[in-house]
Amino acid sequence: MFSGYSVLLLNEKLLENEMIKILEFMNIKTCITRKKL
Repeated sequence: MFSGYSVLLLNEKLLENEMIKILEFMNIKTCITRKKL
């Protein structure tokens, strides 16, 4: 029970980090495209 719960929390943290990375990457891409225009 406990190990499963901690794994769930870990996955949630990793997912959160991935989402942040994706959002930052998208922000960088939009900044680059805006500079090109």
